[in-house]
Amino acid sequence: MSTLKCKECGHENETQRVYCHSCGVRLDRTSLTDDSQKPQKPVKRKTRGDLMGSFGSGIKSLLKVAFFAVLAAALVQAVRPPKDAPSENKTIGGDIVDAPSVALDLEEATASPRRFGYSEAQLNAYLKNRVKAPKNPTIPIWAVTFDKAFINLKPGSFRISKKYFVFTLPCYLGGTYLPTIENGVLKFQALSGNIGSLPLPGLLFDQVDQFIFADFIKNMKEEANGAAKMKSIEVTPKMVVITSGSGK
Repeated sequence: MSTLKCKECGHENETQRVYCHSCGVRLDRTSLTDDSQKPQKPVKRKTRGDLMGSFGSGIKSLLKVAFFAVLAAALVQAVRPPKDAPSENKTIGGDIVDAPSVALDLEEATASPRRFGYSEAQLNAYLKNRVKAPKNPTIPIWAVTFDKAFINLKPGSFRISKKYFVFTLPCYLGGTYLPTIENGVLKFQALSGNIGSLPLPGLLFDQVDQFIFADFIKNMKEEANGAAKMKSIEVTPKMVVITSGSGK
């Protein structure tokens, strides 16, 4: 309980007194602290701008969390092998001696149409024989090492994949293509790509596939030269069928 002390006699008076109960001297009430008489601090009301600012900050925080969550998920997908990648204990396409001679078949094609059929296993054996690591790599081999290339056949299209070791970790780069022959010219339309099991949309992959597969295209130069002898190409999940010859 608060009191009002008399400066003359020191008597503790009730706060409501004007004169000292002991000596009768007028009390100095200026020292009296009365919370009720203190000016009240004005309560600041939140404006619409303050509420929108708080809402915006919350949205930004959520977007940051979502961005890093998506980034983490993308990285996990990128380091995973594609679902149809051959297992490590499986030899792709068998022995090299079993590989077909695609370039030779095309080279020996005569004017009369001939049909050549190649299974996925045969094509993988062929790639195993043809596609090698570059002799003068632009990236040091201790950082990135080429391992192998392989093909997966799909209805009407196929996917070419390359496996690398990046600092000893396996990394897969792939592209799915639709092959067509127009006026004796073999063309490949890029449909989509993938980094590991992370898909890349066709428009995005179309900008980078020439860079990613530049060494592969160089390895397959003979096949590109022989493509002029192709009349038609058909891709099924089990086989690629090439018809050669002018067909005149």
